[in-house]
Amino acid sequence: MKEFLDPNFAHLYLLIIFSLANATLLIMCSYKYLQVLQLSMYHARGVFSWMKESKNKYYVNLTLCSLFSFCIALILNIVLMFFSFGVYIAYISIVIYFGFLVYFIVNNKRTPLKKPLKYTKRMYRLCIFMWFVSFFITFGLFLFLPNNNILRFLLVTLTPMLLPIITVVSNWIMYPIELIIKEVYILIVKNKLKKYNHLIKIGITGSYGKTSTKYILRTILSEKYNVLITPHSFNTPMGIVKVLRNMLQPNHQIFIAEMGATYVGDIKYMCNFVKPRYGIITNVGNQHLETFKTLGNIKKTKAELAEAIPESGFCVFNLSNIESEDLYTNAKCNKIYTKINDDNAFVTAKDIVVDKNGTTFTCKIQGKKEFKVNMKLLGEHNIQNVLEAVALAYKLGLSVEQIKIGLSKLKPVKHRLELVQLDNGAVLLDDSFNSNIVGTKSALDVLAKFKQKNKIVITPGLVELGNREMIENLKYGKNISKVATKVYIVNDVHKDIITKGLLNNGFNRDDIVYVSNFKTAWNMVSKNLSKDDVILIENDLPDNYV
Repeated sequence: MKEFLDPNFAHLYLLIIFSLANATLLIMCSYKYLQVLQLSMYHARGVFSWMKESKNKYYVNLTLCSLFSFCIALILNIVLMFFSFGVYIAYISIVIYFGFLVYFIVNNKRTPLKKPLKYTKRMYRLCIFMWFVSFFITFGLFLFLPNNNILRFLLVTLTPMLLPIITVVSNWIMYPIELIIKEVYILIVKNKLKKYNHLIKIGITGSYGKTSTKYILRTILSEKYNVLITPHSFNTPMGIVKVLRNMLQPNHQIFIAEMGATYVGDIKYMCNFVKPRYGIITNVGNQHLETFKTLGNIKKTKAELAEAIPESGFCVFNLSNIESEDLYTNAKCNKIYTKINDDNAFVTAKDIVVDKNGTTFTCKIQGKKEFKVNMKLLGEHNIQNVLEAVALAYKLGLSVEQIKIGLSKLKPVKHRLELVQLDNGAVLLDDSFNSNIVGTKSALDVLAKFKQKNKIVITPGLVELGNREMIENLKYGKNISKVATKVYIVNDVHKDIITKGLLNNGFNRDDIVYVSNFKTAWNMVSKNLSKDDVILIENDLPDNYV
């Protein structure tokens, strides 16, 4: 009992408590790093790119918090060093430091997030490992530095500055473990799929349009089959694995897997365990150039789906997209293509009319079966998505009548050129899901067709285009100037280059407004809206770009 009352033991207990508290607070402070890491598919370069794009605002604020704590602790110790307070000054210093961290955490929780951190099993494992790393770093500083309490506590106040390194290094260390866990789950799914010989498996990939095409295809095929799809934007290996493990049932007849990619080999990896019999390649474009580096690498990756299609299946290509022509020509699998205004295509569309009520066109299958389509989806890119879905559905045995019924049930996917009629008579075109070059052009084309007097665009510009980002945002600004009467540019990422594109095409500088976020822009726009206004929200930047 006397040992526990010994001052040295009591001091050690306090150091352990302080280390536990610091490790916990550091993990809470690392929320943004973990969120960006997750959004970047656990690739460390995503964290560094975000820190560069955001001009290190988060890290700077955290560093300032840490340095304020350090300075206050230093001043406090200098002022009181001549008094006999001893170790208590160091304790007071660490409590003040903890107070600064709590303030930082609370203040940052007020910032709304588009995609909050998802506490998956992998994220829990990473957080636990990071907590132990943070604890041992803190306790190591307490325990192994020279017997100087002031120096110990001063250095501990600087540990938040290590968080980016702790996050990235912890992720690297955990990677082999996560790889083993991933392979175990994939093996489980492979064994499960062996029992589902009747299941028709379809893979969908492309630079954009994957999610919309997936939902369109599901809606049409549901007229004949029981269909399971990867929900929302689940398009990663573990996302697909989770769906197959938890949602696939014996009564499912078709499984549609959306397959996203940021690196060469990603599609091939998913095809190795999904083993799709049929495929759709929506298009190829300059998306994710930041990781792919070249358009050639993007084409090579999208082609991995066609290469995985067996002789008993086929792949559908969208030749309305010029960059897909090479993929179609070089594909060795059975293949068909769709294209707007091309009677030689397996499925084509003509007589297209787009207005605020939706889109109408004549659909022709194999150059002979024609029928009228009336749908609520807007934009030429959505017509392309529909044609691919129609082609695959027809090849899988659906009748023209079943396809027509399916098309009549189509609804806009949330935030993908979704038309919303506001109470004050104004029209909102919500295209806030991550945009691409083709999508923005299509959205602006739709905006141009509205007869309202005032056409307002709210946008932060285009991202993930690598070394083409400046060029494409300059073009984007020029394209906006042809349609819009007022532009709200959100965030500083591409403010200058979009402005240059607008002004170069004769846009009035007084009609360009700079805002820090979408909420501010919407508050400004919504004050005086009327039936004479139509607003296009184009590309709400993901959290790893703000």
